[in-house]
Amino acid sequence: MNNLENFANNNHDAIRSILRAINFSQGQFSLIFLHCNCVRLHQEIAVKLRSSYCTRIEEINLSPSAISLYDNISATMVNIQPHAVMVFGLDTVNHLDSILQVSNQIREEFSKKFAFPLLIWIDDQILKRIIRIAPDLESWSTIIDFDENHRMQAQSLSF
Repeated sequence: MNNLENFANNNHDAIRSILRAINFSQGQFSLIFLHCNCVRLHQEIAVKLRSSYCTRIEEINLSPSAISLYDNISATMVNIQPHAVMVFGLDTVNHLDSILQVSNQIREEFSKKFAFPLLIWIDDQILKRIIRIAPDLESWSTIIDFDENHRMQAQSLSF
């Protein structure tokens, strides 16, 4: 077994926590930030999530030119009522501060329109920017951390 597989296996509890959060949030909006600094590890965990969850988790890959998280999700979810949506690529967008500011301002719209858990992959740099630029959005979220010891830490905050 290689190191990446060991990391993913050590994060089994994190995967179970994410799956529980998905199941708990069916039919209602919840925001879950998946905090991981290792891209390869987060890709491996995403693969395990896909294979562990019986129903499909929809995926959105943001392009660097994305200007709105809300609009990207809305456009992708037309006529689809997913069990969960997993967002990749926030680290690649050109206008991250603007996306975070707008998302923070319209956070109520997320809960009005999206009746499913929203899982967004972030790293340390994005988390710092969310805390600074979108504190209200951050306060609505649950953050699941994959720490340097490769054990999950969940920090639940009020929605």
